Amino acid sequence: MNDAGAVGGPSLAPADLRLPRHVLLRRRRDFLRIFAAGRRQHGTFMSMIAYQPDHARGEDGQRMAAVARKKEFRHAVDRNRVKRRLREVTRLNRACLRPDLWLVLQARRDALHAPWPALCDEFMALCQAARLVREAPHS
Repeated sequence: MNDAGAVGGPSLAPADLRLPRHVLLRRRRDFLRIFAAGRRQHGTFMSMIAYQPDHARGEDGQRMAAVARKKEFRHAVDRNRVKRRLREVTRLNRACLRPDLWLVLQARRDALHAPWPALCDEFMALCQAARLVREAPHS
């Protein structure tokens, strides 16, 4: 096997199509802050927790994470797949969201086998309900 991938061709996920590393939430204290002070929206495939960062604390920019509980997704393969799906929904719609937003998506059991358009539609519906979508510029 070579560095280009298992089939000898280029990698299927080029780095420029991934969610940038600086956008991903990683620290425990950030998750605790979001779970304590964030606004929650619930849907069929996911629950969303949105947090308005405090610029005085040095919190800024968009940050995002996808979470899948072991209780709902017993196999690691399923947990990883559903998290990849939620990260991809977020990546594709990131430009539509406010720039000052921290977001955690919690996968629900039905998210694993949900049709892709339904997953995307629910994400945008939850964002609109929570008023996380950027306003269109007035002309």
